[in-house]
Amino acid sequence: MESNKVLTILLVAALFVSVFGTLSAINRLEGFQSLTGLWGVANGTAPTYAATNLTISSLLNVNFTDDTADFGSGYISAGFDACTIATDGTETSGCVGFTIPNGLLLENQGNRHAKLNISNTNYSNSLLGGTASGYAWMWDDPEGDATCIGGNFTGNESAWSNLTGVINEANYQSNNVLCGLFNFSDASDLINISIKFHIDQTAYAREVSDTWIIYAIDVSPS
Repeated sequence: MESNKVLTILLVAALFVSVFGTLSAINRLEGFQSLTGLWGVANGTAPTYAATNLTISSLLNVNFTDDTADFGSGYISAGFDACTIATDGTETSGCVGFTIPNGLLLENQGNRHAKLNISNTNYSNSLLGGTASGYAWMWDDPEGDATCIGGNFTGNESAWSNLTGVINEANYQSNNVLCGLFNFSDASDLINISIKFHIDQTAYAREVSDTWIIYAIDVSPS
């Protein structure tokens, strides 16, 4: 009877040792801390954490990347009534000596859509002089219609508009809209402004210039 008692105690002890050994093995292999099932603490060390963070800054940046249209100097050939030159490559046969420059190129270099308002500073009906001289401009969208969304209210896209006075008005920033929404996408972020001069043979010998101003207003969603 005494020997049976000892055997029972030994069996219980053996069972305890077996369970304890199993839990110890699980703790080592799986990172379990106790019977609660907590995971992530190994060898008594506390868990460690990391984070990533990124802020994209807002940038409204519209620039003339081609900001000069210099036609140089020239004259009207004998026997011709006029000379017409333009940044779109137009040069009539009566023109001598002039250089045909590129147009004025606007680029949206930021990451915000912009509303564009346009102004010029130095036009009058006598800019070139003579009896039938003229000054005109147009804008076009070299990358496709997605560049300018919302229409234009000043000037014509791909059609010449005669300048019979200064575009600039006292409140031009709200009235003279060139483009309702100027896209900032790299595939659609260019606007070309073309300039044309029609020089009558009665035009005075002089140097003329005009300055064009673009005012950009952020219209991207907040």
